[in-house]
Amino acid sequence: MRLDEANDRCPVCDPVTLESNVPGIYLAGVIVAGERTNEIFIENGRFHGKQIADDLKVKLTSAETALV
Repeated sequence: MRLDEANDRCPVCDPVTLESNVPGIYLAGVIVAGERTNEIFIENGRFHGKQIADDLKVKLTSAETALV
């Protein structure tokens, strides 16, 4: 997994899906903020699970459709 050295060592991930640069590996909680852990609070970090679940749902639905 890559870290963005110019951006407080934040892990490289899609801001919408939270999937890292390694396919199938997702990030959630304070780990998303790298060294800026004070930016993730319950108020905004609690949505990470839904973002990840939504992306997995899309990918699984696409995979099932491809099998038919």
